[in-house]
Amino acid sequence: MKKFILCLTILAALNTAALADVMLGSWEGVTDGWIDWSGSHPSIGDATMMPSKYQYATIGATAGSQSLRLIKDGWNQNLALGMDYNQRVAFMANTKFAIDVTVPADIAGDGANDGYAQIYNVTINAEGYGWHDQFTSVPLNFYFWDGSGERTATLEIDYSAIKSSMPAIPGYIEIIIATNSSTGRGNFYFDNARLIPEPVTLALLGLGLTLLRKRS
Repeated sequence: MKKFILCLTILAALNTAALADVMLGSWEGVTDGWIDWSGSHPSIGDATMMPSKYQYATIGATAGSQSLRLIKDGWNQNLALGMDYNQRVAFMANTKFAIDVTVPADIAGDGANDGYAQIYNVTINAEGYGWHDQFTSVPLNFYFWDGSGERTATLEIDYSAIKSSMPAIPGYIEIIIATNSSTGRGNFYFDNARLIPEPVTLALLGLGLTLLRKRS
């Protein structure tokens, strides 16, 4: 019985960092450490970036009351995060990266051309793994027509398979989001960037606790 309890204790300790989503970006009026991938990689809050390219907004706010608006037509590697130590530890303790993406409604009868906006790809650059796009095709596409409504989708990356190529705590991990759009449609709202634990891990821990109750 004591050995069983010890095993459960160790399992719980190993998975403490993966028991809940880890927030990487909610953008409640602060940058949350995110940068723009252009030039010298300035902070999104830099005077050259905000408010011309990035703004805090309420459209698409899925975690809290604000989101981060990106205004940029065409293909670009834009929003990026160079993870700090604690975020790298959390990355290795979890298995998925997710971010909510919203595009605004089109005004009916405004005469604007139809078009598209897309999350073209997401790149992970990490020690031991290198620089790799995570999708073989465009992961998120939004198409516009006269009067099309506001839409939100969640972009999710399961990175569990690539962790084995990295050190236990990589010296660097970067996430770079590439967007693309037709002219006048480069208008994206991001929120709730997060790391997500593996559901099976939580299920196993719950099963262990259930067995413990049955043994007691």
